[in-house]
Amino acid sequence: GGLDYGESQFNRATHAKRQPGSSVKLYVYANAVEQGVTPRTELRDSPVSCGNWSPKNYDGSYGGGGRLSAGVAFARSLNTTAVDLSLRYDRDKLVALTHRLGVQGIRKTCSMALGDGGVTPLQHTGAFATFANGGKLARPYAILEIMNSRGEVIYVRERDEPPAPQVVQLRHAEAMNQMMQMVVTEGTARRAALEFTHTAGKTGTSSSYRDAWFVGFSGALVTGVWIGNDDFRPMGNVTGGSIPTTVWQSFM
Repeated sequence: GGLDYGESQFNRATHAKRQPGSSVKLYVYANAVEQGVTPRTELRDSPVSCGNWSPKNYDGSYGGGGRLSAGVAFARSLNTTAVDLSLRYDRDKLVALTHRLGVQGIRKTCSMALGDGGVTPLQHTGAFATFANGGKLARPYAILEIMNSRGEVIYVRERDEPPAPQVVQLRHAEAMNQMMQMVVTEGTARRAALEFTHTAGKTGTSSSYRDAWFVGFSGALVTGVWIGNDDFRPMGNVTGGSIPTTVWQSFM
């Protein structure tokens, strides 16, 4: 990733630690689903606080007090419900889940449900791929086979790697995939819809528009799109539901 490899050889896919914004809600909701929440569970869009901090929704409100299903709250990317879920369902378990999914950089904080930690695009996309893979770990890799100087094949990934472990139960992965599909059909990622197949995923926008994400998948392919400046300059109203979903849809 980058505009010009001659100008910068920094590999943003593997080494850029960027705030995932609301795309981190995949982990928040998955942790809650593992503890009994379903896409139909009724949640309240109400003010919530952690210490003396209270999150605001994208529209500037602290929650109107209305009731809605977990699936709709996830699709609309409400901050109030996400923070409430993170506080109610054990933030230590939430951090442990991210480690199970191969993601480093999510820490236990009041605002962790809004993506205040730094994650690499590759690890973050790999975690989404695990849900696309029915809960079996989809660890990113680059090497398919290795040959020695005599031309003998000494490693073949398909043959020599153990089967992917089931790190999320299938029924929990399916519940999250259902909610991620709602993000595209009725939520913040409508621009990611494809005419020829179903798609699912999650948008993310970090504070001051410094990072914009859409990570999603169809039945055959998982793709993560991140946009941002290396010096963390704000991008001016670029959200995950704007340029990243458009790029993702065009690529897919």
